[in-house]
Amino acid sequence: MPCSALVVLTALLVNAMRKAQDRRQLLLRQNRRSESRRLAESNWTTLMLVAVVVVFLVVELPLAVLLIILILNNTFELQIVENSTLVVATLFVNMDNHYCWRSEPILPNTFSLMATVRVRDKASG
Repeated sequence: MPCSALVVLTALLVNAMRKAQDRRQLLLRQNRRSESRRLAESNWTTLMLVAVVVVFLVVELPLAVLLIILILNNTFELQIVENSTLVVATLFVNMDNHYCWRSEPILPNTFSLMATVRVRDKASG
């Protein structure tokens, strides 16, 4: 349920970003550069938020699907997939968790780099 709500809210956020980009283009055509810059800055922050949410969903959705299959398999004794397939899927989820754990220290550096590039672009242009 929370993941599906996150997908819907992210889609709404992306739609709002597109509308804001259209408004920014309109402001640029009307030579209202200061308002356009503020809107661009807001869009950049929103884009970073969308990137974080998408990465989270890419990592969490396979685990959620596997968990649902395991719950149905063990609780209701529904044989949705073969047991050997569940073992392989569990192995992939464990690898996924391992890579997430290993990449955790990298994420703050990635966002710092994105912010640095944004500040440099702002200063040069």
